[in-house]
Amino acid sequence: MKKTSVCHLTNKGVFTEETCNLVRLLFQAGCSASHINEIITAVLKTAGITMVGSISHTSIARIIREGYFAAQIQLGHEMKMVERMTFSADGTGHWSINYNSRHAHMLVEDYMSSDSGKKCAT
Repeated sequence: MKKTSVCHLTNKGVFTEETCNLVRLLFQAGCSASHINEIITAVLKTAGITMVGSISHTSIARIIREGYFAAQIQLGHEMKMVERMTFSADGTGHWSINYNSRHAHMLVEDYMSSDSGKKCAT
């Protein structure tokens, strides 16, 4: 019980993958990057878990940026591996402001499924 009541954010000075995933999840859910460290501290304290270490604003920005680059690489890989894709674009204006949208549709591998089926991704 004592071992599980301590959470180390880093391992040998490097943020663990779990810590990075938690930061990205909180940011994607709408948490301000300036409050992510406080939120993690409060949640762990409420659960009775001692947090070892903290995350600076600079580290949070780096973790989010790394996640963005990883997503772009994954998207490029998916687009390279897909058999066919459909692209579309549209634009409109409102009070002299142009609004443009672009869209890509393709069948990609469903990594969450055990049957390795394909699903639509947009």
